[in-house]
Amino acid sequence: MYLKSGTSVVRLATWRLNAQRGRRGRKLGNTLRVLPGALVSCTTAKFQLSSAFKGIQEIYWESITVSAILSITGYAAIAPSGEGFHVWNHTFEAFMRILNTIFVPLLFGAAVSGAADLQKSKLPVIPKRGVKTPGVQIPFENLKPEIEYATPANPAWIAVTDNVLLPDPAKNGIARIDPKAKENKFLDSIADVSKPCGGVVNAFNFLWAAACGDGSLLKIDAKTAKIVSKHPFGTGSAPGILAASSDSLWMITDDKSTLSRIDPQQAEVVGEFRLPSGCGNLIFAETALWIACATQNKILRINAESGLVEKAIDVSAQPKSLVAGEGSIWALCAKDGKIDRIDPKTNKVSKTIDLLVPGVDGSLAFGEGALWVSMADFPLARINPQTEQVAQQFYGEGGGAIQVGQGFIWLSNTGKGTLWKIDPKRVLATLAE
Repeated sequence: MYLKSGTSVVRLATWRLNAQRGRRGRKLGNTLRVLPGALVSCTTAKFQLSSAFKGIQEIYWESITVSAILSITGYAAIAPSGEGFHVWNHTFEAFMRILNTIFVPLLFGAAVSGAADLQKSKLPVIPKRGVKTPGVQIPFENLKPEIEYATPANPAWIAVTDNVLLPDPAKNGIARIDPKAKENKFLDSIADVSKPCGGVVNAFNFLWAAACGDGSLLKIDAKTAKIVSKHPFGTGSAPGILAASSDSLWMITDDKSTLSRIDPQQAEVVGEFRLPSGCGNLIFAETALWIACATQNKILRINAESGLVEKAIDVSAQPKSLVAGEGSIWALCAKDGKIDRIDPKTNKVSKTIDLLVPGVDGSLAFGEGALWVSMADFPLARINPQTEQVAQQFYGEGGGAIQVGQGFIWLSNTGKGTLWKIDPKRVLATLAE
């Protein structure tokens, strides 16, 4: 017997065990009959017991040949092959000592290693992107909703008024949810809405919705969920084409970025203004209209009285989603994966917050004391508007439209076709592991 370093396979050669006939020989033979070939692996040192008794067709009492290959890393002991190692009366006891000292620890190590590997396989993979500040990134599966709804379609937008409203283009309607309900049931839909698009606004005692199927603006009674009137003003295909100021409705009415001003009392277009192509996500806040122009990397501030552009504000690349909150306008810029905070008093970016998720579209919402972001593979992030830092960034499967209202966060998962009702307090209580 000798030592060999650096080998990965150690052959324990051939043990020819000349066992006596009798009770102990039968025990040994029976033991060898039932032992299968085994493959044992551990994480720190790899062991293999490969086909320990493969090829043995019959056990002979007079001469039993046992072949084994034991694969380990590091140093190994090799016994020479051939004749040798005659075992007489103590064959069985010797074999059981070998079994206890070698095979059982290997099998135990494999069981522990297998359990550890299984546990590791269940853990979510930490993404390479995103904010790496300790305690910020959290597996999305750790967050639990109050209620999960199976949405009629993958909603491109969510509106929250007295009800939660979602587009249902397959049925030409707008789905409704009672935000106070304890069960995942829908109310009666708002019917006869041909391909609802661009969102819903609650203004002038009615709901107003755009229908891209027939290019109309719909006036809806919120209490009865019935359409009061339709107005064929035309609709653009950009997201977020509808907003309301103090005395007017504003809507992008074609794909040339024509912004139409509509008198809500007469339901008539009273003014039209041409904007740069590719603009969308129209909102009204801080006494002005704001719209994102992704192709120009600008946010336009529009005077709500005259309809004229007052200021074109340079922001990070591809601004897509806009929201107002804490006296500021927040813009999600998809190409750079950043959020720009705009001060309406100076019409300049006062702060840029890097999500470190470039090249991904997403949506913003503001409410319950925070700015909320939803992006693919990062379904939910919370930004503290006071510190202007990402406080939580949940990673995992999901991401879609997001809205805050009636005390809850409403988050869609476009991949699974679901909508979550989330308690903001639950989000704050869900911490990194």
